[in-house]
Amino acid sequence: MGGEDARAREFGERSLKFRRARSLPGARALSSLAELALEEGDLEGAERLFERAADDYNRVGHESNYAGAIAGLGEVARRQGNVSRAVERFSQALHVTVRLGDQASIGQCLQDLARVASERGRLERAGKLWGAGQNLQDAWGARTIMKRYRLMPELPKEAVAAGAAMALEEALEYALSDVD
Repeated sequence: MGGEDARAREFGERSLKFRRARSLPGARALSSLAELALEEGDLEGAERLFERAADDYNRVGHESNYAGAIAGLGEVARRQGNVSRAVERFSQALHVTVRLGDQASIGQCLQDLARVASERGRLERAGKLWGAGQNLQDAWGARTIMKRYRLMPELPKEAVAAGAAMALEEALEYALSDVD
C-alpha cells in the first residue's frame, strides 16, 4: 500500500471512529475505506464495507450515496466473477440514480454495465453503453475520479459514437432491455 493510500486509510478509520463515538452515521468513511479495499484487491473487505455504507446511507436517506455504495457492491461482484449479481447491483443503482435525475451518476451506472458487457465479449453493446455513459458525464461536467471508470478496453468506435448520440431515455431503455 502506497503512502497516500495509507494516509487515506488512517483518515478514514479516524473519521469512522469519531462518528461512531458520537452515534453518527459513518457511511462516507465506510465508502472511502471500501474504495481503498477495492483498489487493493481486498474484495471481501470491500464488500463488507460497501454493505455497511449502503445500510447507513439507506437509514439516513442519502439515496445518491446509497446508489454509489450499491454500485460498489456491483463492482465487487464483477471482480469476483459473479456476473448476474454485478448486473443486478448495477441495475439497482441505475434505477435509484434515474429516480433522482442524477445524470452524471446514471452515466457511471451505464459504464458499469458496459464493463460487464465487454467482459462477456459483447463489445458492440459495451461500446454503446460506454458512449452513452460518457456523454452524460461530459454533459454534466462530471470528472471521473475512480480508476474503474477511466480504464476500459478498446471498444468499437462506431458503437461508442452511436451510444453517445442516444437520448437519455433511449440509453436507459437500451441498458435495461437486455441485461447481461
